[in-house]
Amino acid sequence: MQYFNGTDEEAIYSVMRQLKNNNDWIELNKAYGDRTYYDPTSFTYVFGKPINMVKGLQLELDTNEKKKVNTILAQRGITYRI
Repeated sequence: MQYFNGTDEEAIYSVMRQLKNNNDWIELNKAYGDRTYYDPTSFTYVFGKPINMVKGLQLELDTNEKKKVNTILAQRGITYRI
């Protein structure tokens, strides 16, 4: 997810399709950790703020893209949603 360079939604869908269970989701979240997010809609964007993967997905994806991710997760039997 890169605000300035554009988010590659297909890459996100691809990663989600590789998850096999809830434990995979948890491990993916751990591996992602907290990353600095620069939100140009905020006056403090130059400083960035630490966010986790779920928050990043919520900020970067539109409603239809979130639905697609959640559908992929449901199809894989994963109970987590963004």
